[in-house]
Amino acid sequence: MDANIAIGLDNGLNYDDRMGIADNLPSWYNPGYPGDFVLRANVTYVGVEENTELVLRNTELKINPNPIVNNGTISYSLKQGSKVELNIYDLSGKLVKTLDNGIQTLGTKTINWDAKDNCGNKVSSGMYFCKLKTGTDTLTKTLVVL
Repeated sequence: MDANIAIGLDNGLNYDDRMGIADNLPSWYNPGYPGDFVLRANVTYVGVEENTELVLRNTELKINPNPIVNNGTISYSLKQGSKVELNIYDLSGKLVKTLDNGIQTLGTKTINWDAKDNCGNKVSSGMYFCKLKTGTDTLTKTLVVL
């Protein structure tokens, strides 16, 4: 790694005398107020090329429609059987509704949500989070209830 670093402190000197850092400063630089701290660095890195693989999730989560007016469909797909927790949370992180909690086989599961909480009360209009947690993945999507 090559690095050229110039550090200086503006002690109220004029622009050209500022502790040797005024040389080659960009034209847009505004010295501002006396006492400003200036840090300039030119760094060159020699990197190593990495070979990365795209890791596909074992899970998909969809909400239809979004926003939800009276009810909506939440579906998820599992590429392998797994324990599943599907919950709705409000913006503060409070659990509003548990939609699924158990062992599921692979495939697509569909759940209709009537926009009611665990006590059967209609939730208020606003933004919520739908969180799907499986043995390998956690997915969270934002949903809006009108």
